[in-house]
Amino acid sequence: MIKIFNGKTTTLVLSLILLQGTLAFSATAQEQVLVFDITLPITSGSANALKRNMESEITQLAADLGKATFIFRMIVPPDQENYGRGSRFAGCYELAGLISGPKLADVRTIAFFPNSVQGHAILVGLACDEIYLAGDSQIGEAAIDEPQLTPTIRQAYREISDRRTKVPWPVIGKMLDKSVELMQVETENGTRLFEAKNLAELREAETFLNDPVAVKPAGHPGFYTADEARRIGLAAGLADNLTAVAALLQVAPESLRVTQITDSDGYAIRVDLKNQLTMALADEIQRTILKAVDGDKNTGGQGANFICLWIDSPGGDLAACLKLASFLAFDIDSSKTRTVAYVPHQARSGVALVALACDETAIGPDAVFGGDGSKEYTAGEVTAAIETLTTTLSHKTMRRWSLPAAILDRNLEVAGYSLNGNPQVRAFFCDKELAAQPNPELWTKGKIVTQPGQAFAAKGQAAIDHLLADRLAHDFNGFKTLYHLENELHLVTPGWVDFLVRALASPWLASLLLLIGFLAVWKEMQTPGLGLGASVALLCFALFFWSRFLGGTAGWLEAILIISGLVLLAIEIFVLPGFGAFGVCGSICLVAGFVLASQTFIIPRNSYQFSQMINSGLVLVISGSGTVAVLLATAHLLHEANKPRDTELVHETEKLADYDHLLGRSGVTTTPLVPSGLAMIDGALIDVASEGDMLEADTPIRVVDVRGYRVIVRKE
Repeated sequence: MIKIFNGKTTTLVLSLILLQGTLAFSATAQEQVLVFDITLPITSGSANALKRNMESEITQLAADLGKATFIFRMIVPPDQENYGRGSRFAGCYELAGLISGPKLADVRTIAFFPNSVQGHAILVGLACDEIYLAGDSQIGEAAIDEPQLTPTIRQAYREISDRRTKVPWPVIGKMLDKSVELMQVETENGTRLFEAKNLAELREAETFLNDPVAVKPAGHPGFYTADEARRIGLAAGLADNLTAVAALLQVAPESLRVTQITDSDGYAIRVDLKNQLTMALADEIQRTILKAVDGDKNTGGQGANFICLWIDSPGGDLAACLKLASFLAFDIDSSKTRTVAYVPHQARSGVALVALACDETAIGPDAVFGGDGSKEYTAGEVTAAIETLTTTLSHKTMRRWSLPAAILDRNLEVAGYSLNGNPQVRAFFCDKELAAQPNPELWTKGKIVTQPGQAFAAKGQAAIDHLLADRLAHDFNGFKTLYHLENELHLVTPGWVDFLVRALASPWLASLLLLIGFLAVWKEMQTPGLGLGASVALLCFALFFWSRFLGGTAGWLEAILIISGLVLLAIEIFVLPGFGAFGVCGSICLVAGFVLASQTFIIPRNSYQFSQMINSGLVLVISGSGTVAVLLATAHLLHEANKPRDTELVHETEKLADYDHLLGRSGVTTTPLVPSGLAMIDGALIDVASEGDMLEADTPIRVVDVRGYRVIVRKE
């Protein structure tokens, strides 16, 4: 088994043509390849952490009687502009001593520098058997952090270089001291690199075939480009990413698993993904992880650096699975935070993509990975998901896409392949992925592993054999042992915000919010001035939108529609009384905003999106029907309550309500008319309504019409 820790690499840009590279080394079935990420600069804490990890693995190797290759990847964080400067000499020297010492005598060690590097981290690379550099990188100025190059530092570098005789000392001396002039000459014994001060001595010892030339003049920084480093023997090969490293080592890219080594005081957390994955649950998990990674006052501002995603799910919405998988692959910095999926029982259907997006996957011996799940996907959903898988996810996670695609596509045929001349290098391809390889003829086809009409599934060890999972964990204690987790993981559960968002997003509570909001708007339309109805409506609509915004289904478009709808309704209520064009347009904007705020699309394109649109519409139907029912019931109750008891009372009421005698009379308003209010006419306080305009209090008016109980007035 090939075993490694952590990490996501950049895109798979270097092809397996490099498998016929310059190195003859190949991994056997029993050999283990362990890859360690070291975030620069190296401190005493990170050096001690790396030493503990290495010594633990050395002990395990001795018990298993296996061989191993250790790869140390030196990562310069993206926000660091000084090429990883600041590594402590003492810590680097201790690491170099361990790597080049007797404990790792039977372990092949490789230093991989994907970025330009300077400082004492170079000493760790010099202690390894081989150094790989990225094609556009530089390496040098090892002592740049030292105010003065002391004999102790020079002797330490000389000691380490003597243990690894592949790198000529003058090359290292130039990296330490820029005053050195590095020269090159062809002699009868081959190419010689030497310091200019030793020219006479070398000329006496060997016959020169040409004139010496300066490779690095005195006073120039001791930096070497990747091509220079390879030409002078400092670098054994060029590799831009871990895929290229895998090619040079002749191992499958899926075999590479990496762990970051840092001295941060971060902590390990556990996040559970159980039951069916929905879009709301995916958003909740995403918020939970981001909060843990960022840290808060409860953790002293320290973020989690290890995330165990406990997956026990029968499947879920494919869009939600892809969203969570993309978040894990692209939004979590694996150089700072390691993500590991633990699957004790099942990760079926689309949820398997979530596990594959983590840095590693540990699976139980009887756990099912892939296969049919709780939700059937349409052909359109599967096609879109496979396109995402092939174009982005597989490149980021450094896994081949054929078998993950076969979990979704029952008709996709996938076979096992082995590399010609090295059968230990295995891969699983469908015809399309095989044809995309630079040299398909290098692969020999083996057994077909999929069955027509069935979603691909693997159980326990079979998932590892098919390069879908990485480690076997018999239980959670075994999982913690595998990843050196001494303490209990902190179980991160949703906070009160998540519970509130989930509750407000439920169809019934969402319908209730809209029902109350619609009733409040209706009440406000019947009442002059800005009153309680407007406040209640704004609160209900704000809560509805807030829950959808945090749930990931609402954005600027929905906010603009809802705000526009409220503004148009306000114009209809306070500026142009009645219910005309502004009221209709405002209502349409509100309905459209509420529907779109409940879903992640505008036009549905598959069955899942159609069902989501139906659910969104159902919330509005329930709330709208409830509003109409409440208004009708209220009108009926008010009518019954105000119905006169007998004919005589009806006569008296009608008599008192006869305002025909006021026609043409003048008066003055006692309250603002918006458009209704009170006016003093002929010494009596009368309910009146303006003919159209809003009138202020104390405005002279004249009665221009009487319509039963309604007295219509106009400004004089």
